Amino acid sequence: MPCSSSSTYIFTQINHILNRLEEADYVQPLDVFNGSTLGQHFRHILDFYSCVVKGASHGEVNYGCRDRSVSIETNIKLAQDQFAQLQGQIDGLSDDQVLGVVTDFHKEAGDGHEVVQSSVGRELMFAYDHAIHHMAMIRIGIRDQFSYVDIDGAVGMASSTINHSVSIH
Repeated sequence: MPCSSSSTYIFTQINHILNRLEEADYVQPLDVFNGSTLGQHFRHILDFYSCVVKGASHGEVNYGCRDRSVSIETNIKLAQDQFAQLQGQIDGLSDDQVLGVVTDFHKEAGDGHEVVQSSVGRELMFAYDHAIHHMAMIRIGIRDQFSYVDIDGAVGMASSTINHSVSIH
């Protein structure tokens, strides 16, 4: 199974939630997020996947150079469109394509950054794991403030956690 299927899985969850949220709730600063919004978390997920797609086109991923588009943070429809477009781009990637990943370990400005070898598949796995954690936070924010939004219990849970839970019951 290609690693792109993980993005299909997480993007389906994202779209389900975005279809149920009110625009005002998407942009509301939440205390449980220290003032961040749901929209900022969704944009952050999008940014990491976008970095993989952009990196695949020139052989190097730099997660520190994200778009951070305020439009995505404030417009549900635009976010949905961007996730759909991104899925199409991800579907065209090859898991075994070699990529360099630019490191960023809080070096001083002007210090060189190391580049480590990876692959598109590995970086899609990273983006998926990263998205799972943000989806867990999104679930917490929604349950705390927007109980009208129906969220599947698997949102924000890693596959290994779900599989482990099933195996012990």
